[in-house]
Amino acid sequence: MAGKKDKQSRRNAARFLPLSAKDLSLKRFKQPLFREALVDRVTEALANRHSVLLVGPAGAGKTAVLHGATARLAADKDRHVWSLATSNVMQGTRYLGDWETKLTDIAGEAEKLGDILYVTDILNLSSVGRSSNSNANFWDSLQPRIESGKLTLIGEATSEAVASSLMPGNFLTTLQPIEVPALGEAEIAAILDEAIDRSELDFPEEARRRLAQLARSYLPSAHGPKPLLDLFDKVRDYRLQKKAIGEDEPLTSAFVEKVFSVYHGLPLFVVSRDETKPAREIRSWFRDRIIGQEAGIDAVVEAITLFKAGLHDPTRPIGTFLFAGPTGVGKTELARALSIFLFGSPRRLLRFDLSEFKDYSSFEMLVGRPNVPESPARLLDPVRAQPFQVILLDELEKAHPNVWDVLLQVLDDGRLSPPKGDPVNFTNTIVIATTNVGAADMGRNAIGFGMDEAGDGANMEAARQGLERTFRPEFLNRFQHLVLFHPLTADQVARITRLELKALISREGIAERGLAIDVPDIVIRHIVRHAYDQRYGVRGLKRALQRQIILPVASLLLERTVDPGSIIQVTLRRGRTAASVVETPSSREYRRAREPVTAIDGRRWTKPEMRAALEAFDTRFDDLRRAADEPALREDIERIDGLRADPAFWKDLSRASRIIEEQNFLLKTVARLDGLADRLSNARIALQDAALKRDLERLGEDLTQIERRLVSGWRDLVSIGREGAAPALIGITPIGKHPRLRDLLYTAYRDWAAWRGLELDLLREPLTESEPVLLRLDGHYPYGYLRGEAGHHRLRKGDDHVAARVQVAPITDEPGDPALALGEHQALKKRGLYDGRVRSRVTTADGSFVLQNAKTLNENRERISELAAAWAMAPEAPQEVIRRYDLKPFFLRDFATGFDTGKGEVLKPEGFHELLCKRIDLTDASAEALEPS
Repeated sequence: MAGKKDKQSRRNAARFLPLSAKDLSLKRFKQPLFREALVDRVTEALANRHSVLLVGPAGAGKTAVLHGATARLAADKDRHVWSLATSNVMQGTRYLGDWETKLTDIAGEAEKLGDILYVTDILNLSSVGRSSNSNANFWDSLQPRIESGKLTLIGEATSEAVASSLMPGNFLTTLQPIEVPALGEAEIAAILDEAIDRSELDFPEEARRRLAQLARSYLPSAHGPKPLLDLFDKVRDYRLQKKAIGEDEPLTSAFVEKVFSVYHGLPLFVVSRDETKPAREIRSWFRDRIIGQEAGIDAVVEAITLFKAGLHDPTRPIGTFLFAGPTGVGKTELARALSIFLFGSPRRLLRFDLSEFKDYSSFEMLVGRPNVPESPARLLDPVRAQPFQVILLDELEKAHPNVWDVLLQVLDDGRLSPPKGDPVNFTNTIVIATTNVGAADMGRNAIGFGMDEAGDGANMEAARQGLERTFRPEFLNRFQHLVLFHPLTADQVARITRLELKALISREGIAERGLAIDVPDIVIRHIVRHAYDQRYGVRGLKRALQRQIILPVASLLLERTVDPGSIIQVTLRRGRTAASVVETPSSREYRRAREPVTAIDGRRWTKPEMRAALEAFDTRFDDLRRAADEPALREDIERIDGLRADPAFWKDLSRASRIIEEQNFLLKTVARLDGLADRLSNARIALQDAALKRDLERLGEDLTQIERRLVSGWRDLVSIGREGAAPALIGITPIGKHPRLRDLLYTAYRDWAAWRGLELDLLREPLTESEPVLLRLDGHYPYGYLRGEAGHHRLRKGDDHVAARVQVAPITDEPGDPALALGEHQALKKRGLYDGRVRSRVTTADGSFVLQNAKTLNENRERISELAAAWAMAPEAPQEVIRRYDLKPFFLRDFATGFDTGKGEVLKPEGFHELLCKRIDLTDASAEALEPS
């Protein structure tokens, strides 16, 4: 341009540049350190109207060089740089020719101003714009302007991306490539020092060195200072937060390690140089969870030891294992245990069923399709987002050899390149492949359940020969550890059964009641004998324990009150398990402390009245059975039993799990009906035998319980139904800035949940008066009871009017969206308005869903996908007012039921539950017949 333009003239001209582009020159970019020569070279090329492509490793500083040149051009030449993405140009175009017109306007305006276009995705120019009707594209449209010098472009790309791109041959001759090499360690350290000095933070040399060591050790694929500076920012922010709450923790290397652990989700044992564990302790930890597979435990302990000591090969994954052996002997369980021990969570297990990858092109599901840049890469995308994972490749032998070739790069080089884009680093992963190949050869020496240990060497050789018949030797040799998993002995299966049982009976439904469960060895041997099949391993044990121990115990707890301190005895009767209650001095003392219920509605029972009540109860129970369609429930249970007997059923484990979950619900429903039938039968016998007053008082209590269970059974099984059994998400959003109604509703839901024995998880605790609160409730039909709460609620206190919106969503067994983009995620050190700790805040990219609670940052990041997906599918809340509350004097009007009251007890748990039940019963006219008399 001839001379500098007046700034006002430029602003007037820039009004016509389409909104697709943003003026980078308006930002104040500083000159990057150690890049003066490169900035000079780029500035000179752009000033002479030569288009430039910056080429260098990811993170090497290409964008920083571009920003430096942008600042120079704006200051010295009054030439501006406009940031432009091809997707922004395409946005809103619907018809042929739309994008050409829009792109011509952008290029023409840039030419008129003499400015430069920074194309953020420059390698897409030759593909964007093409359609089935036309090969026209952005590059063909812009190239004549670029070659003539009328239009100047700048872009950036990695060498790998340029090599794998489909850009035409004249691309690199039209644009001038300028190499941006990675900075050296000394230069990166100087940049870190400059950032620390600028922050005015007292950062000791010891902590600086540890910061750099962590970046080198755990982020080896990152070039340039960005990972180091990001970690420094996290350390600084975390310390400032702690200081704000009065915890002035010294900034040491241990503090840096703790912050790294918080943000990357690694246990402190792995990160810290001072945290140590003896190898025998690590081995013992795995032995407590994995029974009978010493070779597998030794292999993973060896890998952990080398990784912790920093003596593993840094150019390959932390460990690569091939687990060979029969199904159901602990291969997957060992992988899961390793993800927990080394990476702190079972969610750090990225699992692939390779039977889904049998086709020639199925490897594209792992790395992405070459001609569809936006296609998901099921292996690369999760590892790029979270590099610290255990990758489990189940049934390796069923994958197409093309998949093996893809894995060869991971096992050998510790990296894998997509069809387009930058390579993904796997050096912080553990790769475990499992196979059943060789299991038949290995099992030939089996004795009883297990194998002849004297033939162990022969079995290893036989298994190896079987593997070599299936896999190429160069592929097998890439695994650092080839581990043979043996068939299990009868004693080992019994020990595994005890472990599974221990996990099952530690559930809150038993532990919180203060109960003990006694399962004698004869019951364990019975379950092992009938549930264990050497062909399928121990996979059936958990299902057998659920059905033969947990279900009888659950039915017992559902149908009668068991006093704390009691022992639930599981016995074997005629080949079937049964549960009974054994009283103890502690349980008797607890029962004596309670006043017995001897009457219904304050009436004392006579024998004739009890007989009439039992006849009415029998009629009502028959109605309940018909409404619940009990025969169909039992037919479905038998049908699923038939499916489970077919080995093909277990090939699709995800589908099998859903069907088994459905069967468990059916079994609980049938057990509930059977329990009611048993109580009615026992009551009839007790009535016939009752002779003393205390016998009639005990029977009166039983009849009260039976009537309540008939009413609740109809409400749960008929009025609410299966959908209502789902866990519930409840959001309460204040309308306006006053939180009074939000807090009133939260207190009512919280106290009701505690009274009902529901598990409450406070997902979002408000930090300000205007923020919503979000809860999750699990347990007995939470969604069914609360879904009617969705809508608007109003509160009036004197002349003040306050409103709140309640939303309720069921949490189904549908998986969350793994591609759900995360937005803000921040570790916090705060107190919520309900006086809870708020340790982290995680949001979705669009900000529509927020977790803000006492969970760690890693825990919230791992579960937001599932919860946000459930919230997104929530039924739309009605617009009408659900309920109105007056505080002085107290008055409540429930518009759905027409119920009015001036008693404040209605918001206490029992009164609130009655209000919820009224709403449910109102939707089912037939439920009126079951109302308590």
